[in-house]
Amino acid sequence: MSEKVILNEHVEWDDNIEDSTTPDYGFTWNTPSRSAIAKPSGGRPYSREVTNEGHTFTLSWINRSFLCVQRIRWFYNQFKRGYFTIIDHDGGGRHCVGRFTGNLQIAEAGNDKYVIQNLTFEEIPGVPMLVYPSDWDRDSIIVGPVDDDGMLIPAISGVWSVTPMPAGFPVVLTNAGTDTSNFATTEYCGYGFRLYMRKGPNQGKAQIAIDGASYGDPIDLYNATDIGLVCVLEVLALSLDFHRVKVSATAQKNAASSATTVTYGYLRVMQ
Repeated sequence: MSEKVILNEHVEWDDNIEDSTTPDYGFTWNTPSRSAIAKPSGGRPYSREVTNEGHTFTLSWINRSFLCVQRIRWFYNQFKRGYFTIIDHDGGGRHCVGRFTGNLQIAEAGNDKYVIQNLTFEEIPGVPMLVYPSDWDRDSIIVGPVDDDGMLIPAISGVWSVTPMPAGFPVVLTNAGTDTSNFATTEYCGYGFRLYMRKGPNQGKAQIAIDGASYGDPIDLYNATDIGLVCVLEVLALSLDFHRVKVSATAQKNAASSATTVTYGYLRVMQ
């Protein structure tokens, strides 16, 4: 699989090419808008996600060895029909999978050195990765249950009430959990996610589905004391794409729980 080939596995000197393939200048993040925004006359603007485009980088290699430039040229030609991995060593070691989409321009710089400038690398959605993004502090966003206008973000079935939390995230969606046809589905564009739900003495069990397929056994949300919203599921290995996370009531509960209530908090989405 071509996507398992890495252009710059490390930043150290490579004796085979008498250089390093890590670019001198690059990884200027150019993230295209994923949203279509509309503003009705006299109303507030609203948006929805319409594309799953990834990041684009413009890369340069300055005063490099002939062998190094040959290696990059080989990648350029080899993966016109496939994909490879490039690592942003200066940005926490994040892997990006895609291919070069710009023109390869090689110029002599003198003293047996060469220059490659303004070569474009484009991240390609849906391609498997060797290492999936996992820097939750810097690369993730929160997708809550309501937007700033108080409109529901998930698509729901059944009765889900918007309930304030005593602390932490402002509101949650609460369902009695007695009807298995009740669900809340959130769509997002990105990689993996963390799902936050309430755990407490009156919470039941919830079934999670990802992109239409059930994921594991129902999650037991019971806890002897109310500990609020906690991460109940982390899924990293999802390719860049549109994804749907569905939380369904199961009408089941832990024997120690006093109810089957299901409380949906939010998603922390990796982008």
